[in-house]
Amino acid sequence: MVTSTITLTETGHTVACLIRPYFKSLDVPFASCNVLHPQSTELVVKIDHDNPSGTLDRILSDALLDVERLGAAVHVFMTGHAQHTPHSLAEE
Repeated sequence: MVTSTITLTETGHTVACLIRPYFKSLDVPFASCNVLHPQSTELVVKIDHDNPSGTLDRILSDALLDVERLGAAVHVFMTGHAQHTPHSLAEE
């Protein structure tokens, strides 16, 4: 098991809240997401896993896909029409 600290720049508390549940779904034994100051644009992620950076990449990809799906569903709800499918959704 490897414990790594990875800092994501130009992001913050919202992304931390978004990705937190994904760690549990991938059976990550320990993970933390910290924004050191409310005005900080850096998210510090600590992961205890055999492949920390690969795990974080997968979590960020899964979260982005879910946000795209949610955006498409909201668009249909608001307009009654499907929108052009983003490239990442079309691959499924």
